[in-house]
Amino acid sequence: ISIDVTSTFPTVLGGLTLDGDGSVQVVDMSNITDYGIFTKSGSSTFTPITNMIISDLIFNGGNIGNPDTPYYISMTGDYYQISAGTFGGSNLTLIFSDTETQTISQTAGIFSSIFQINKIGGVVQISSTGFTVTTESCNIIEGTFDINGKTFSCEGGFTVQDGGNLQLFGSETLTVPILNTGSIVTYVGNGDSLEDSYSINDWSYSNLVVDFTDGQDILNADLLSSMTVSQNFTIMNGIFIAPTTLAIGENFINNGIFTAETGTVNFNGADQVIGGSSSTTFYNLTIITSSARTITINGGTKLALAANGTLTLSGVVNNLLTLQSSNTTDWYLQISDINTTVNISYINVSHSNAEDYKKVDASDGTN
Repeated sequence: ISIDVTSTFPTVLGGLTLDGDGSVQVVDMSNITDYGIFTKSGSSTFTPITNMIISDLIFNGGNIGNPDTPYYISMTGDYYQISAGTFGGSNLTLIFSDTETQTISQTAGIFSSIFQINKIGGVVQISSTGFTVTTESCNIIEGTFDINGKTFSCEGGFTVQDGGNLQLFGSETLTVPILNTGSIVTYVGNGDSLEDSYSINDWSYSNLVVDFTDGQDILNADLLSSMTVSQNFTIMNGIFIAPTTLAIGENFINNGIFTAETGTVNFNGADQVIGGSSSTTFYNLTIITSSARTITINGGTKLALAANGTLTLSGVVNNLLTLQSSNTTDWYLQISDINTTVNISYINVSHSNAEDYKKVDASDGTN
């Protein structure tokens, strides 16, 4: 069909292809509520003058221009950039917004628009060798962005907001993100059924999840002198090797394998939970407070202190450190008899069982 300034469109399209090679007229398509599959081919430049809702976007030729005022293109499908041209600019935002899995494939050209993920289900996954956003910012507002073992570069700054999840194999090269409070970083590995070892990124995490597809995969933090997880640290599957010092601000859930090496784990938040289905062995475990705090430990869980390690549990007068079970089932404390140091004062312990392990003298505590 021939499109000019007098053209009218139905509100819902099955798809729209712009394949002209000449200069582009500005056409008002503001009455369209769903463009279906939108294809830009040919050598011309198409510049949106309204917000657009589309399924797939196939950028196969020419350019997609930068509007004079801010607009967005909201996608429920996949993005393909095959054109050697340029996509957008500072006034055009591409939003991935569906509840299903969406993919990004960039094999040519320049992407220079604002990039956002704001979805309540599914993931946005890079399927090409990489994805580069020049000049503008990138934001995971809500939903999961799966780098999928590829490269990702965002020259205008990359932020993972509260509710956003950055998913990694662990081997990727990517722009260092700003991890807002409430953000999540999840390491999943490449799922090749082989034992793989990944080095953790030296970032300050809000919520950290280790959930390897292959349970024998390893996430190494042992080269780091210190590491902070300001909120929750969860090991769902796989092996985590700890840094020299690990600070956890909220809950620690271990359903996999935690390898302490000779490091110190410091629970430095307010009331916290130590949970999960796996027993955890610490080398140095430190919980110190000057105000009343409660640490809740899953009933039936065993916490252990390795040989040559140090256990420090400390409250103050009138502000005890309380260690309690999550239910009426005892939790277990196993302290090695080999050169361990125990520093305990002003604690209140319930439903705890040392069984035949080394006993604890809490002379300043209550039980």
